[in-house]
Amino acid sequence: MLNPTEAIANYDFSQLEQTIQAADMLTNTQFSLDQLAANRVNNVDGVQRDVTYTDNEATDLVEFLKTLTDPCMKDRNCLAPWIPDAGDTNPDGLRVIAIDNTGALL
Repeated sequence: MLNPTEAIANYDFSQLEQTIQAADMLTNTQFSLDQLAANRVNNVDGVQRDVTYTDNEATDLVEFLKTLTDPCMKDRNCLAPWIPDAGDTNPDGLRVIAIDNTGALL
């Protein structure tokens, strides 16, 4: 995301699983890079320029991103005060009710 041209040039495509359909991957990737370059030349709104971070800036960014995930999210007991039981009537209509892929309440 910081420098897509460099990232693609250094990407090891052999690490992809064999089940991934990649017949046109290089063609499509080059098309995307060409479109990005054209958008940059034409000053299209919202097009990001390449970004270079120092090692310290990259470390700071990673540490900041880690703060966005509360460790409590990985512990059901920690979340328990905010998880409604099956009989909860949702009095304010704002309750989020989580279910898993089988339809069971989490």
